[in-house]
Amino acid sequence: MLSSVCFILRGIFPPHLPTRVSIHCDARPQHIRQRLSAFAECPALLRNISEIEVETWSPVADPRGPLYLNFRAAQAISAFLRIVPHMPQLHTAGFSQIKVKQEYLALLFQSNTLRHLKLIQCGLPKSVRLPPSPIRCLTLSLRDGCKLVEPLLGHCGANLEALDFTGHLPQPLGPTTRPLFPKLRKLRFFLKPGSIHHLDTLISLSPQLEHLEVDGFAYFLSRLSALPASLNRLSIGRWMINDGALGTRRFVRLPHLHITHLHITHYHHLAQGDHKGSVIPVIQRTFPNITSLDLDIKWNFRNLALLLARHLPNVARLKLAISSWSSTRGSDISPYHPYFAGPGGPLASLHLFVRCASKHDMDAYKIWVIDTLLGPDPGLGGPYLQEVKMVFDNSTRSVVQRTTRKGGCLQSEERKEDRMFWVYSHGNVSEGPCVEDWDSLGDWGSLGDWDHI
Repeated sequence: MLSSVCFILRGIFPPHLPTRVSIHCDARPQHIRQRLSAFAECPALLRNISEIEVETWSPVADPRGPLYLNFRAAQAISAFLRIVPHMPQLHTAGFSQIKVKQEYLALLFQSNTLRHLKLIQCGLPKSVRLPPSPIRCLTLSLRDGCKLVEPLLGHCGANLEALDFTGHLPQPLGPTTRPLFPKLRKLRFFLKPGSIHHLDTLISLSPQLEHLEVDGFAYFLSRLSALPASLNRLSIGRWMINDGALGTRRFVRLPHLHITHLHITHYHHLAQGDHKGSVIPVIQRTFPNITSLDLDIKWNFRNLALLLARHLPNVARLKLAISSWSSTRGSDISPYHPYFAGPGGPLASLHLFVRCASKHDMDAYKIWVIDTLLGPDPGLGGPYLQEVKMVFDNSTRSVVQRTTRKGGCLQSEERKEDRMFWVYSHGNVSEGPCVEDWDSLGDWGSLGDWDHI
């Protein structure tokens, strides 16, 4: 029986394919134990495990109510986590909507390769007498009323380089007990009502912070006490920079700005005023010295993006992440001509990243670059534009599911890479399959790839 199970697993998980193990605690404890025992009894399979997820799901769960986990299911999870030291590719472990025991964290922290810990709406242990933390990236979404986060942050804080935080810190935080993040470079913070001073606290404890991403409500910048001098990149939503929401504050040291949802002002309302360039004077006044601008837009906002970049006096590089599910038919550019008539800024480099682009979409983008951006001389790209690089990403993911003779259901995820590039550089054009490592193409995600920090 065991040999047949191992044979099936070898067919599902080739030696080079990373394996994600998902443990659904809603299943019967006997099924959980059977599925996990297949890995424990086949040591060769452990070499491929890269991610572990332990989760439960209940659509009617009380966000403040107690979290329960069947005793036998908890035993099976503990037994599986004891073999973590035999998983040389493990880099991520996550728990969702369960009570996380101190034992689970202690077993995980024995790994020499674990880097990313995710705790989503979990109950946290009261004490954290744990081995030294290997965690460099922490994703933490707190339950309402959670008051046990400080011990965990204090234990993991010394090595953290990235923190993705949703919730409220317990108050008050005493000056002798507050965690300190001496290595934290990236912070993603989702604002909730009354949580702006918690963001202030995290920033004040992160002297090396380079990248801050904030999502949530408008007016946060005007209420923020300060930004660290080390900050290099700020990512915010379009609705957070409405005129009047920023007050009179100017961020004169910030070199890189990333704006998401440029086509949206507040939630799902179309930014009608942006079609007339209304956001331009706000950004000019608030971020006067940025040299690099990243925008997440829809196709019909492409000319507004150029207008914005060219009217910022120091922006030399513009990156656009474009959603291709909107129509690629050209929008009327005549309202923009008075803005483009001026000399504008020193825009020299334009990078575009397009997801899910058909052959027709790709042709439309190329025509737009050649006929609108580059010509007639000078085109809307301006007189200094020397490089345009486009990447079309049509990569797909598929899940292969097999049932073992032990009654377990095992899945492997396969990703088919399908990227094309098109580059114009100093008068020359080249195109073809994109074989570069994705990290070398630039940081198109909000915080990049957290698992490879």
